[in-house]
Amino acid sequence: MREKLWFGLALALNIILLLFALAVLVPLGLALSVFYALIALCGLLLLLVARAFCKRQLFPLHAGAMVVFILSLATVLFGWTGPYWWADLALHLLGGLFVALYFLVLSKGLFTGWKLFAWSVALAVTVGVVWEWAELAAWFFRNDPIFLIDAFDVLTDLMADALGAVVASALVILFSRR
Repeated sequence: MREKLWFGLALALNIILLLFALAVLVPLGLALSVFYALIALCGLLLLLVARAFCKRQLFPLHAGAMVVFILSLATVLFGWTGPYWWADLALHLLGGLFVALYFLVLSKGLFTGWKLFAWSVALAVTVGVVWEWAELAAWFFRNDPIFLIDAFDVLTDLMADALGAVVASALVILFSRR
């Protein structure tokens, strides 16, 4: 029963992200709307694949990741990164945490110890780099100062991604030894 609830919640949040991405087409422009719509569609695909291969552990993680993406889109839409400078870092930390947790669930049994730790952090930082490239593309297409890229922003975002992955990996390694 819990599995169905988590799947339903993850699916609903995924659909909300897709609808939200389509609804912001006018205020945010085509590039950002398409970017978040692609995230939502890839999320739906990942959710359906997880269900097909009985990876039930991914359902709560997927729901959490969709909340992060919805908050990310809301942050852009409402301009929260200015007055709430920490919002961007919190979202990157949570993003790194969820990327690492996805990897840790999917790679169960393939890696242990330091290899598991290193791969999960490397993957989270790689996804963070791709995200920063997407922010650069958004700035290029919209010329909006909210996406103005500077070295400090990029480095702190990537450090937050890595820290989220470190926390996730450490918790998984710690609790798997018990």
